[in-house]
Amino acid sequence: TIISRSERVRNALRSAQAAQGMTQSDVAKRMKVSQTQVSRWLSSPDNMTLGTFRVLCKVLGVSPSEIISIT
Repeated sequence: TIISRSERVRNALRSAQAAQGMTQSDVAKRMKVSQTQVSRWLSSPDNMTLGTFRVLCKVLGVSPSEIISIT
């Protein structure tokens, strides 16, 4: 099965979220955005800016390069 890069990034971000034991609401509070927005980003990572990606990675305790290298 071929998995798209977007799907691999999504899975890596969700794995990082789970490893931190954080809910989407927890992430949203740390990023000062709505839980709905975090859900959108995690469902479709292509829809976030590079700056948002960096902040999200920081909140999730991973480096952007770790996420990118998974792809």
